[in-house]
Amino acid sequence: MTNELLKKIDTTYLENLNAKNHFSLFVGTEKYQILIIRGITIADEELSFETKNYIIDNDKNIHEYSDGSLRALGIGLKAVDELLEAILVKNESIIEAYTKEIDQLEDSLYERKTSRIFMDNWFDLKKDLARIERYYARSIHVINSFYKYFQKEDSFPHTGFQDFMSDMSYSQHNVGNQTSKLDALYTYYGSIKNDKLNNNLYTLTVLSAIFLPLNLIVGFFGMNTENLFFKDNPHGTQNVALILGGTFVLAFLGIPLVKILDKYILRFLLGKSHIYKKVSGKIDKIEEILKM
Repeated sequence: MTNELLKKIDTTYLENLNAKNHFSLFVGTEKYQILIIRGITIADEELSFETKNYIIDNDKNIHEYSDGSLRALGIGLKAVDELLEAILVKNESIIEAYTKEIDQLEDSLYERKTSRIFMDNWFDLKKDLARIERYYARSIHVINSFYKYFQKEDSFPHTGFQDFMSDMSYSQHNVGNQTSKLDALYTYYGSIKNDKLNNNLYTLTVLSAIFLPLNLIVGFFGMNTENLFFKDNPHGTQNVALILGGTFVLAFLGIPLVKILDKYILRFLLGKSHIYKKVSGKIDKIEEILKM
């Protein structure tokens, strides 16, 4: 019986059946029906897919095609939902593993304990979820075609198959949610990096404001020109050193002095002024940066 059924199959469909990891496909003819359905698997620690090939004869018996031969499964159309359910269960277990990885990535980001390969991990998860989304879109379309073809058969398990289709749609929705979560993590990670970059730029700006006057002073007194200050002063070097030291000390002690004035004088006199509040906030920010 199986050999006779195999001879009826068109050569084009045989090529599809023999293709390794062929995408999901349903073919309905008067002599036979072909259901090629893929399932998610993990091979060599990477996302992969495995294909199951089923052929249904006119008596509604299901056969499995593999390596050029047919094997009767001993079940009819009424058990097709149980046959496909095994694929769905494995899919869900793998998706659950991806969900846990994304949750761990999310926790590490919110706790500010991200690794240096955060973006590499994010990209791998994003790539795999994109492939899974395409897989579900194709598979659900094929399953719907299969259901429409056999829904008028008396032996068709309507309730079980509709439950299976609902579970497939739920899994697809779950994968979409995980993809959206990854997109949100990427946005948040980018905002953290931008904040760090802005803080670094602000720190460099403050340091430049401190050391630039020192460089100007050194350059001014180091110029080999006439009429320089302290040119004929025997203590010129000491005076320059005192000016440099005083500028350096003022740069680091100036903020605390301003804070003291702010606390005891300016706050009392200008406490309600909008300009005062704005300047005071800037001073607080500069002080925090200098403490870093």
